[in-house]
Amino acid sequence: MFVALWLTLCVCSLLLSNKSTKRLLRMGATLFNQKPVKGIMFLQSNGVLPPETEASPLPPDHLAVFLRTALSVGLDKSAIGMYLGAAGSAQHKDVCETASFHKDLLLAYTRLFHFDGQPLLSSLRMFLAAFRLPGEAQQIDRIIEAFSMACVDCEEAEFSRANEGSDEQVRRA
Repeated sequence: MFVALWLTLCVCSLLLSNKSTKRLLRMGATLFNQKPVKGIMFLQSNGVLPPETEASPLPPDHLAVFLRTALSVGLDKSAIGMYLGAAGSAQHKDVCETASFHKDLLLAYTRLFHFDGQPLLSSLRMFLAAFRLPGEAQQIDRIIEAFSMACVDCEEAEFSRANEGSDEQVRRA
């Protein structure tokens, strides 16, 4: 009986923590939709994203995963597209607004998609279904360039795997 009560308490506390985390994600997504920096800072201050310090700035990979998976908690596709296409500025007090961070974030975001063995058109549709392209040509160019780099990386990986297989066949012969 004690074990059953303990298990029930553990499950209830897990559900409550999941519920509070989802509430934080919803609030962070709402803030991100209004102003991305505010949403990111909110998520950092509540422990959803790692906090920024001088020694360790926010890793672009963490924010990329949030942008890729947070549609279910209310993140707007247009806000994602605008943030991914933004160039950032050379010198900004917030690391998440610098040009290098935006570039790394866009590359990390595109690496979250699996384009292996997919035709180009299917890959592009899958990629563009995750967000809305912004209206500015330069932003669209940055996003499509990152997509093309991800496709080239997948093609090179497939090409090298195919070459390894053919090298083994040559060695056997």
